[in-house]
Amino acid sequence: MPASLGVQMARGGKTVCVTGDGGAGYHLADIETAVRYRLPVVIVILNNNCLAFEYHEQKYRWQGRVIHEANDFTPVNYAAAATALGAQGRRAVNRAEVDAALDAAMRCDGPTVVEVVTDPEAFPPVTNFDAVMERKI
Repeated sequence: MPASLGVQMARGGKTVCVTGDGGAGYHLADIETAVRYRLPVVIVILNNNCLAFEYHEQKYRWQGRVIHEANDFTPVNYAAAATALGAQGRRAVNRAEVDAALDAAMRCDGPTVVEVVTDPEAFPPVTNFDAVMERKI
């Protein structure tokens, strides 16, 4: 998230950041910075209420020995947090809502957070769990 603010300031124009709720939690206050500087950034937060990479690592590489106390988050509404910090906040729980939220965010001239509620069992294509599980896309 902080890198996307730097990119926007250096290059100008609309900048889009995609992060998970773990990464967003580290840098939540940067939303206020984007508001203060009126940066036209779209911050997409994939919210699955956990550190999903660590969860999947434990589940699939460590025979299901998952440490929920280390991985699971309490529910956070990042769209509401963004609004509280002065940004636009939009929450999406299905494909139509994601499309509408992204369309609105791209038209906004200030910072917008698009929170996408996701399933903790979903995993991105950047992982290397293919050797231990079948990918269904």
